[in-house]
Amino acid sequence: MRVVSTLSRVVSRHTQGFMQRDMSRCSLGPLTSLTTRSQSTASFQTTTHDKRTYVLCHGAWYGGWCYRDVRRMLQARGDDVYTPTYTGMGEKYHLQEKVDSITLSTHIDDVVGVLETEDLANVCLVGHSYGGMVVTGVADRIPNRIETLVFLDAYTPSDGDSADAIRSAQSTNVVPLTVDNSIPGKPVIQPTTPDHHGLSGDLYAWANAHLKPQPLGTFTEPIELTGAWLSVPQKAFIRAADFPAFYFDEYYAHWSKDPEWHTTKHKVAHNHMMVDPAWLVGLLDAVYPPE
Repeated sequence: MRVVSTLSRVVSRHTQGFMQRDMSRCSLGPLTSLTTRSQSTASFQTTTHDKRTYVLCHGAWYGGWCYRDVRRMLQARGDDVYTPTYTGMGEKYHLQEKVDSITLSTHIDDVVGVLETEDLANVCLVGHSYGGMVVTGVADRIPNRIETLVFLDAYTPSDGDSADAIRSAQSTNVVPLTVDNSIPGKPVIQPTTPDHHGLSGDLYAWANAHLKPQPLGTFTEPIELTGAWLSVPQKAFIRAADFPAFYFDEYYAHWSKDPEWHTTKHKVAHNHMMVDPAWLVGLLDAVYPPE
């Protein structure tokens, strides 16, 4: 049985019970809300650069491979970039057969392990779509390692929420998910087609060749949060307006009212890291500026 939550409850609980933090730590400078990729690419060009550390987390069915072009651009200018693939996804798909249970907690552990093993600090942690569930859990566990938290058209859950519950808060205008129970005890969600995420032509073919079924437990396990993730100094929510999703619209509206958050809305595809990687690099420069 699906657990249905009300998204107004989801977002309103984020700010309850926490002390006010020093707002001077949270100033990112103004972000310009742009309407097209061509405008935004030009607007975010930079002339100076200091080395930064990025951890880029993918969405459901994808893998670290979807950030390939963004990673190359950032590395070419000297940044440290990590694009972890979660257990059972991408090049780790074979682990679905070997691991008894893959849940949201497994994916959170994957990324926590990268930050701790690489001893990363002052990180810009980015989560796309389902990856928002992951980075929220990571930031709640190790907020002291993270300087900037960026949600790219992503979930920002409250304690006890799951991706399935959030998606099920409305019965209309939600793309149905296909659950495959062909392997006993290991149900998976079959990928949606790449065009649903704004991909066509060569990008469609690239994604279609690498999309993998998502373990159902990653969508149904409720996340456990203390609220420590809200102490991360800089937080941003980026809404891709070309992707219809009521829950992302409500997150955007909610965080736009919070002075500790920077929010922007752009007429871009959901998988904008693949469609226009240079634009995304420029946007990340705006929310995670050089020292």
